[in-house]
Amino acid sequence: EIRDRAEQLLRKYILQEVSIAFISTVMTEINDEVIIRCIELAEAELQAEGKQRPKANYCWLALGSEGRGEQLLRTDQDNALVFEDVPEAAYELTKAYYLDFAGRVTHLLNGVGFEYCPADMMASNPAWCLSLSEWKQQFSNWIHKPEPKAVMFSTIFFDFRPIYGDRDLSHFLTEHIFDALNDREIFL
Repeated sequence: EIRDRAEQLLRKYILQEVSIAFISTVMTEINDEVIIRCIELAEAELQAEGKQRPKANYCWLALGSEGRGEQLLRTDQDNALVFEDVPEAAYELTKAYYLDFAGRVTHLLNGVGFEYCPADMMASNPAWCLSLSEWKQQFSNWIHKPEPKAVMFSTIFFDFRPIYGDRDLSHFLTEHIFDALNDREIFL
């Protein structure tokens, strides 16, 4: 219902020739709140089932057009999850929890009109639900070996924006990208 009302508002703004920058800001705020509510509902589901969240914090990231704050209409989901590094003994349980959590969030998002990504660029994909060090390694690989697929992934994933959780994790990723780009003319 909220998404339908947001699209009605979008239509009115366009007909009134409101600035696209303003429209984009309003729609981004609405989308963010819908995403946050889905995250909160998924967390509540897991807690109600007695599944304890690991000690490792996480951050939900919007990617692509949503990451840039440019998503106006309902499009497919592009998201990822980064969680804190954990000791090797805790890794499998931590990853399993966050994959379960991400699957619930993407399911809820789909239910409110954000289609599943046909290319599976969603946090529910094990390739896009990674620890901080794994994300740093992934980004470094794309930067140091800029093959066509790596460049494509970079254009999507480097437009990330934190939506919920420990925002420091996203800041660490941003710092890593800038450090890794130092003297990488071929990538640029």
